[in-house]
Amino acid sequence: MTAVTPAEGRQEKSFGGDFKVADDIPPLVAPGRYRVMLDDYRTALMFNKAHKLILDFSIVSFGEYFGVRLPRYYNVLRFHGKAGQHGNFSASKKGDLLREIHTLFYHQPNRKDRIPMSLFNGVVIEADVTVVTAARGRKIPKALQYSKIARLVRVIE
Repeated sequence: MTAVTPAEGRQEKSFGGDFKVADDIPPLVAPGRYRVMLDDYRTALMFNKAHKLILDFSIVSFGEYFGVRLPRYYNVLRFHGKAGQHGNFSASKKGDLLREIHTLFYHQPNRKDRIPMSLFNGVVIEADVTVVTAARGRKIPKALQYSKIARLVRVIE
């Protein structure tokens, strides 16, 4: 075991440089119900195991948060091809994605094995927004908390 030098005898070290935050800091908006429109969607493998569909919406309600982009995350069963922008995927019949699509659009597909993403084109949707305050069993510091869409409620227009 090596001896530790007392603080008064140690030479002070100076650490220069910064590190970069890899992603944009996610937006934080007040929890509540907002009108949103779909901007885009993508698939992603999160934590090296969770297959996710991410729908990116913009708030179209007039006010302080107009134009802010928020994600809605869904679990999906698998990807068909690479994950990424407009990635193909399979969704569970019992999952939130199909339940919300049927609630929003009362969709009765011609083919029961395919649902078009074009259902979202030009549609204003009412959504419940929440603030993420904990992840993986730990609290997130206030400065790093962020908002996400918790549920798509109904079609407005």
